[in-house]
Amino acid sequence: MPQTFPKNQRNSDWLVGSAVKILDTDHRKRPKGPKPHPPVDNYFNYFTEIEEHFQRRRGSILLLSTLDWALIETWKDAGIPLEAVLRGIDSAFDRYDLRLAKTKKVNSLAYCAQEVLAASEDMKEAAVGVMAESKPETGFESAKIAEFLRRCANQLRAAKLASKTGISPEAVACDVSTRLEELAREIET
Repeated sequence: MPQTFPKNQRNSDWLVGSAVKILDTDHRKRPKGPKPHPPVDNYFNYFTEIEEHFQRRRGSILLLSTLDWALIETWKDAGIPLEAVLRGIDSAFDRYDLRLAKTKKVNSLAYCAQEVLAASEDMKEAAVGVMAESKPETGFESAKIAEFLRRCANQLRAAKLASKTGISPEAVACDVSTRLEELAREIET
C-alpha cells in the first residue's frame, strides 16, 4: 500500500521525521529478554520489520543494500520466522557492543546472518516436543463424498423435470442418480 503524504508536507520532511522517531528509540533502554512482536501479516511487514529493527540497533539510518534485501528474501523463503531474525540481529549487535575496539560500524545485515541462523535453530530446538497444530479438515473424506453423491441422487429423483419430445428427462435423471448411488458405494468400499 503506497504511503500517502499530506499536501502541505514534502516527502523529505516525512523521511526526516521518521528517521528521528527511529533514532529516538534507544535499544539500550529496552528491558532484556524477547520483545513480543505482532505476527507478520504479509510479505511487506517481514521486510520492513527487519529493516527498522536493524536501523534501530545500529543507531543510525542506513539504507539496506540490494544484497541485504536479497538476504532477507532468502530468510523469508527459507521460512525463518521474524522473531528468529530479530533475535539474531539483537544477538549480533550485543556481541558487537562487547568489543573493546569499535573502529568500524556494522554496515550490512550480512554481519548478523550467522546469528540469525543460530537463533532460528534455537527456536526449532525449543519447539521440539511441542504439540503440532492439528491439520484442518480437507473436506474430501470418503464418507463425506459418498454422502454428497447420495444427496445429489435423491435430489435428481425428486426433481420435477419438463418433458421434451424425443428426450425423456426423467429417464436420464434416473440413470444419473443410479450411477451416483453406484459411485457412492464404490467410494465407501
